[in-house]
Amino acid sequence: MGDHKMEEGADVMQDTEELNKNQEHESDSVQQEDPHPDGSENQDSSQGTGQEIFGQLDKSYISGITFSGGDPLHPANREDLKNLMAEIKEKYPGKTIWLYTGDSWEELFRDPLMKYVDVLVDGEFHMEERDVKLQWKGSANQRVIDVPGSLAGEDPSVPVLHCGSYGQEYREAVGPGGRRGCCS
Repeated sequence: MGDHKMEEGADVMQDTEELNKNQEHESDSVQQEDPHPDGSENQDSSQGTGQEIFGQLDKSYISGITFSGGDPLHPANREDLKNLMAEIKEKYPGKTIWLYTGDSWEELFRDPLMKYVDVLVDGEFHMEERDVKLQWKGSANQRVIDVPGSLAGEDPSVPVLHCGSYGQEYREAVGPGGRRGCCS
């Protein structure tokens, strides 16, 4: 994925901040945190949430959607998440889908959900590796992964890491347990 795509993904966070500041009377975010990580949300409520998401994605200044918080990949969420991502890709092919998870690329690259994800930020947040200068991630052990680029690569188990668009040199960091990340 080129720098342009990653910059679009970054725009979603900026766009969301602007939406929060300038349109507080509307739904204030396109980020979807899972309020029921155990899948206990009822069907009627899920349909209403989908309508709200699509209403936000209809806006030209929204560049995509980010799934984070709780555990979007909890087993009880996976089928609904896959269906929602597929519908978003069908209705909004130019919008990006970002996914934040504590799971690793090595655990996820074979997952059918990945075909809908543009950018994956993998790895648990580690307070001891926290760095406020990092973009799109909170700790040095996390990786910002170009999912389509990784899946199209010769060896999809090796993630294509993205660092270039924020003007820093690639620097591999090794964290606890030998976990590797980049961009400091």
